[in-house]
Amino acid sequence: MFHYIMKIKNIEPGVFKEVNFKVFGIKIFNIMKIKHIEDREYKGLNFRIFNTEIFNASYQYEDNNLHITGLYCEEQFRRYGMGTYVIRYIKNIVKENNKKTLSLDVNSTNDAAISCYEKNGFVCKSKDKKYYLMVCDV
Repeated sequence: MFHYIMKIKNIEPGVFKEVNFKVFGIKIFNIMKIKHIEDREYKGLNFRIFNTEIFNASYQYEDNNLHITGLYCEEQFRRYGMGTYVIRYIKNIVKENNKKTLSLDVNSTNDAAISCYEKNGFVCKSKDKKYYLMVCDV
């Protein structure tokens, strides 16, 4: 298996830190590819780097709100600003669809995710034992 080391620098200015990613056995076709699907059954985004899936997001519309129903980043790509990039991307979808807020539920023990969301303007609106509802004005 071949090892590719590729330096990524600023996919979007100010979002990605400069970082070396190891990609195993994969031809490098492009830096960033975003697939945006929106139909009756599914609304979501798929982000790829080097033709490798790194991030998925799904969402639904609720009145004046877009609610993120799922966010997942592959572990080796965490802590490099990808969450911020995806949240900014989704905020643009909110604006394009004339919605006012963006919301999500997060596991109450997921401190890294909570920190990322707070850094991107989310505030906790309600809490229960397992989850926090976080909301951001757009």
